[in-house]
Amino acid sequence: MLLTSGLLFIAMRDIWGWRLLKSGVIAGAFICIDSAFFLASMFGLMERKSMHVSDFFLLPKDRVILIGRQAAI
Repeated sequence: MLLTSGLLFIAMRDIWGWRLLKSGVIAGAFICIDSAFFLASMFGLMERKSMHVSDFFLLPKDRVILIGRQAAI
């Protein structure tokens, strides 16, 4: 979607002959919305693919003390 927003900006400027400010505002709005969806999906992917710290560092589970709390997004 980010790519199509960039292509939309190019089409507005080169093909349709819109002014820079008008095309920039409209394409910028689409890019902001698309960026929010992209970042949300990346955070969701990182949360699903993450592993526990004791598994990552190969520590025995009975020797690991977790301080703090885990927040679900």
